[in-house]
Amino acid sequence: MDVYLNKTKEELIGELKEAERRYQSLLECLRLPVISFDRDLSIQWANEAFAKTTQYSLSEIVGQHFISRFLPPTERKRSELLYCLCFAGLWEPLSYFENELLTKSGEVLPMAWNLSVLRSVEGPIRAITLVGEELGPPKPAPLPLPPQQPLLIGNYQLGEPLGKNSKVRFAVHKNTKAQVAIKVLVKEKMEEGELLQARREIEIMSKLTGTGNVHITKLIEAIETPSHFYIIMEYINGGEMLGYILKNKGLSEQQSHYYFRQILSALNTCHQNQIIHRDLKHQNILLDSSNNVVKVIDFGLSNFYQFGTPRKTFAGTPAYASPEILLGLEYEGPEVDIWSLGVVLYSMLAAEFPYRTVPDVLIGKFQEISWASPELNDLLKGMMKVDRKMRLTLDQIQYHPWVVTPPPTPSVDNMLISSPIKRRKVFGPCD
Repeated sequence: MDVYLNKTKEELIGELKEAERRYQSLLECLRLPVISFDRDLSIQWANEAFAKTTQYSLSEIVGQHFISRFLPPTERKRSELLYCLCFAGLWEPLSYFENELLTKSGEVLPMAWNLSVLRSVEGPIRAITLVGEELGPPKPAPLPLPPQQPLLIGNYQLGEPLGKNSKVRFAVHKNTKAQVAIKVLVKEKMEEGELLQARREIEIMSKLTGTGNVHITKLIEAIETPSHFYIIMEYINGGEMLGYILKNKGLSEQQSHYYFRQILSALNTCHQNQIIHRDLKHQNILLDSSNNVVKVIDFGLSNFYQFGTPRKTFAGTPAYASPEILLGLEYEGPEVDIWSLGVVLYSMLAAEFPYRTVPDVLIGKFQEISWASPELNDLLKGMMKVDRKMRLTLDQIQYHPWVVTPPPTPSVDNMLISSPIKRRKVFGPCD
């Protein structure tokens, strides 16, 4: 596993691109179903397609040790799988892996992994592989569709999907030519809870839009038909903050301070209105075309909260999720947003996540940014305390010395640092 940890960010990104190419190639030839397993790598559930692929019956699979049963007995393959499980989606560029699957007859099949951390109903962390639903040769490419009339949603002409999220589409007002983004939700594909969440998302966005905070995406209009929800929002064309950070190989303290204050303003408005975001991450933070103004977006997982009324809903993205979320413990709300905010701030500067493994998250073990100021590292430690009673509150963050006073202009030495991988001091859970 150490061979991956010793590589530079540039090398890892290069490997990611190659892995994504191989991953897509594998998916065209072989699709595998969903399996789940516990921390001891014992199978908890597998569907019939996986059993058919491995030539085992379901009764032979459930409860059995995964590595000894399905992985070829080579140290390299075992270490690769353990490494995948250790990251379990926490480091997104390394979440795609290839491996080999051992069938009952001893045949070795190629297998692609796409890992993420989920919480079962009972609470323990488990890893899920999700690579498709059926086996078979690649299907022929579909014939091109004949040109169609532009689809109108109210007064808006629907355009292409924005980014990887196909639910959000670019659109233009047919009269004013104003550009907007429209989130399209198909009701027949949604369960009852998801329908409730969609209506709650509209309610939350409407309330936040009424505050006038310029750092929160504005709701323009919401249209509900018998078959769809259409959430019409302002269009923000500067791209995700994640892309900006990676392009610049991490931001300076001055830049991070500038953006952090804006994100803090948005989060403060949410909490003042008893709203928790629950999915604060770089992909949900957009920049305007001049990279000056931050906009927090996507309230699809948000909810209202009341102090003294705990909840246990698993929500958010594992890389940014607090220990209590990963463990399925009760939480009130604001504290989980503050943990995610700490991950966002750390990653702005370091161009990498603070936590390398799931256990590191659970014990709060991360590494100091050696070239950052003591005030900044103190703020990061305060926001990412495992003990929620010791974690900084939003009020404490707003009056923290690093937040109140802009950092000085970076020195020439710091400006010459080009690699985001720097020597850092490890913080333990008691620091």
